[in-house]
Amino acid sequence: DFRRLLQQARAHSGSLSGLLASDLGIYVVALVSPLVFGIIKGSVGAIAVELLLAVTRFADSKFTFIGRVPGTQVYDELDVPGSQAEPVPHVSIVRVEGARWFGNVLHTSRMARRQPQFADVKALVLDWRMVNFLDETAVAHYRRRWTEPDGVRSWVTNTSTSVRRQLQDSGLIELRQQGGDTLVDLHAAVLEAEEFVRTTH
Repeated sequence: DFRRLLQQARAHSGSLSGLLASDLGIYVVALVSPLVFGIIKGSVGAIAVELLLAVTRFADSKFTFIGRVPGTQVYDELDVPGSQAEPVPHVSIVRVEGARWFGNVLHTSRMARRQPQFADVKALVLDWRMVNFLDETAVAHYRRRWTEPDGVRSWVTNTSTSVRRQLQDSGLIELRQQGGDTLVDLHAAVLEAEEFVRTTH
């Protein structure tokens, strides 16, 4: 089990904070703290550290840039061995992982926009197939971001029923003037983004 946890931590942690926030890091803290500080103080300390590590894990900015396989409607990760996908000109397709909440939404957006793949982007397609919830802070962030005149038009796609309901109730769908197949079909959203780029730039 220890070997599996170590391999898992190495595979999914690109930094020291990520390694500490892995399952292995949490187990090590829970084991070592009582031995070093005593049962009571160590246990209390371990609980506090584990809560901080859990927040670090949930606040981690996990996103992937997606491209399209030429001549198809197939989308895959960019710059991954075995992937045949290529970037869509002037359109950035970003797949984010997990619920959008106050602990990660702003950090994820900033980190994604700092990546080289975001250079010369005129349209942004957010693949939310792995997003199952938006808290009020995330809704406020997207409302503010999507009304800023930065020249980049955004689409959300692959949304679940619960997320679409949140977008509808919060007025974000009306704000983006987005609807139809683009909310559930990645290819339809990308085609609309490409059309936006052709007609406005």
